[in-house]
Amino acid sequence: GIGIDEKYQQRIFERFFRVNKSRSRKDGGTEQRMNEKLKREFFQNASHELKTPLTTVVGYSELLSNYLISDKKEQEKALAVITSESKRMRMVIDDMLSLAILENDEKPTFLTPLNAKRAVEDVVSSLSLIAEEKKVTIQTHLEEVTLNILPTDFDRLVRNLVSNAIFYNHEGGHVILRLDSSSFSCEDDGIGIDEKYQQRIFERFF
Repeated sequence: GIGIDEKYQQRIFERFFRVNKSRSRKDGGTEQRMNEKLKREFFQNASHELKTPLTTVVGYSELLSNYLISDKKEQEKALAVITSESKRMRMVIDDMLSLAILENDEKPTFLTPLNAKRAVEDVVSSLSLIAEEKKVTIQTHLEEVTLNILPTDFDRLVRNLVSNAIFYNHEGGHVILRLDSSSFSCEDDGIGIDEKYQQRIFERFF
């Protein structure tokens, strides 16, 4: 894609990830290299966050424009997914802002009751085209659960797990989602994460 102009990247990076000046380093060059590394990883992460909804929007748009969806109900479903994923792309910047809030240890103040079963089903629906293209089957075992949570946080959590389970799966693979009052799990039979990297999976840019 066209990407983000270099002259804006530093300004955006500084806005979202304030460098902690209290962490002094003996080598000023080391600090500069670290900041450059974080900046590159920031924009790589932003691109990944945009890729999933954009792929869905382009896929459904192409199906509709080539008249490959003839059933009216399926057309309406496709349009609904396009609308939903377009909003998702608009929310990416809000997601980045939420990272800045977490870095500053600010507590979220707008927790709302969320129908978790419906939220998971919405994510599965929006990723169904990608799963079909990869020939990956998604199975769900979802109970009715209400969570007091930021809806965007839960959506991001589920979407990240499910999209990775699809992308890093093999043709004919499976993704199994389970939700009950005590837990949510995403299981797949894909390539997995090498044992030597498992301790790093909660690092921000890993």
